[in-house]
Amino acid sequence: MIGLLVAKLNNPFREPLPFAIRYLLATNRFARAVAAFFVLVGALLVFLIPLLLFFLLPAIRFSVLDATMAGFAGVLIGAGISALISYSLQLDQFKAQALRSKKERIYRPLYEDLIAFATALSDNPYPWSLVLGGAPTERQRGGVPSFYIWNEISTDARLLEMPKWLTLAFDFFVEELFEYGRRYAECSATLESALVTSLVDRGLLQEANGFSATTLVLRGDFHGPIVSVLSYMNHGSPEVGQRYAAEAPELLPELLNSYSEFNCVKELRALYQTRILVHLRWLTQEIEKVMMFIDIKYESQDRYL
Repeated sequence: MIGLLVAKLNNPFREPLPFAIRYLLATNRFARAVAAFFVLVGALLVFLIPLLLFFLLPAIRFSVLDATMAGFAGVLIGAGISALISYSLQLDQFKAQALRSKKERIYRPLYEDLIAFATALSDNPYPWSLVLGGAPTERQRGGVPSFYIWNEISTDARLLEMPKWLTLAFDFFVEELFEYGRRYAECSATLESALVTSLVDRGLLQEANGFSATTLVLRGDFHGPIVSVLSYMNHGSPEVGQRYAAEAPELLPELLNSYSEFNCVKELRALYQTRILVHLRWLTQEIEKVMMFIDIKYESQDRYL
């Protein structure tokens, strides 16, 4: 993904990036500076042309008060001023239209997807999986939060219309989501090994796999009886299976709660709470600032024109 290698070396969330408003103000100032330059040139011409006429016309035996020459000079000056004003207005209008188009094609879809993604994470914290890409209809497939729109934007021409610091921030955020998925899988394997070992040592199990309680451990949610968090279990005999069924409702919550102190659990919680959620809020706020500025800019231009 574009900018991913750079983002790994240069965390865009930890460095003092320019704000979205500052970026748009900078581009807007550039456009206004160009218009101001032409207005200045026009103003100089307004003063210079009469001076040139005043000094040059007598030399070529024309009177400054000659009605034809004065009228011709007035037409030139008026046309120049009119052209400069029209150019300045058109420049501002094109700028406002370009920003409005960019808002609808880039920033609004990003903002809506970020809001939906944040809502899905709020409803399902520490998800066992994330969908990065795919169609919008797949967002809540199987209760899995989905963040899809950036994958579309980063692979088409819209990416070239975004400021570099913002594309790096999104690339870095997506890499954090991939890191969460990798660490979640690794932590699940660690917790599965610990649980199976504990149950085998207690004589309640011979072999098992398919640990499915990592999210419960991360949330610290052990309410209600928990009978099984393993998809496959071999107790060795029906008697052992019956003993497991009797002891599991109290034993499993106790064991799972003790796993909260595992390093992999602490690191995964920190990644989710202090990086993914924080950066998700940061991106949402920055995109919101961009859209608010474009709305203000467009409305002011609409009133002005």
